[in-house]
Amino acid sequence: MGKKIKSIVTKVREEKRKGGLIGLNEQRRYETTEKIINASKDLFTVRGYEKTTTREIAEAAGILNGSLFHLFPTKEDILKGVMVSIYGDALEEAERYLRGRKDIIITVGYPAALELYAAYKDPRASELLFEAHSSWKVMNGLVDRSMEWTESRLNGFGSDEEKESYRLNYILIWGCLGALISECHHGQPRGFDIALRSILKVICSLNEIPIEDADTVVSKLGEILRDGKTVISKFDFK
Repeated sequence: MGKKIKSIVTKVREEKRKGGLIGLNEQRRYETTEKIINASKDLFTVRGYEKTTTREIAEAAGILNGSLFHLFPTKEDILKGVMVSIYGDALEEAERYLRGRKDIIITVGYPAALELYAAYKDPRASELLFEAHSSWKVMNGLVDRSMEWTESRLNGFGSDEEKESYRLNYILIWGCLGALISECHHGQPRGFDIALRSILKVICSLNEIPIEDADTVVSKLGEILRDGKTVISKFDFK
């Protein structure tokens, strides 16, 4: 989701929680954005990303083509909106399961583990994640959301240099993650635990965490993901 659209959605949600007043135009933009994202998710599920047209999305959302293109200029932007929305909701809900866990490997490893688990759990999630990782625009949006997640759990970054270091690490991690999701999508999965252990080794190496801790973290993350059914349901396309 673009920064402009994301700021509108965030503002509307915050005002709703506070019981405050929302501008009519912002409310309409928020509602239209939600309609587009929900309609797109349904169509991507049934027809797949490649076969779905923007005209079909506009019709399913009950809006004019011009309204759709005003908010999402391309289908790639729509995919970014869908994936960042689902991913962001899943991360926010995950706080209930990760409360009290502040260790760096869980914080940095969880977003990658969440995607990987979703890809192995549902072929439709696997397809959308594959498409997402094939697009720099979409992947960049997921990296941005992961950065926000990490910053909130670490209570901020120590410096701009540290923040940029985390961002570079996430880009490298997401590149490796995309390769594992591609394997899964094309019917050559290694098994979730093996794939998760591999990506955690990359994370450990980049963050200078002892590699021997990887097996313990695989067990921790696997337990959290399997128990957090409502979190994973955000990636269920049923």
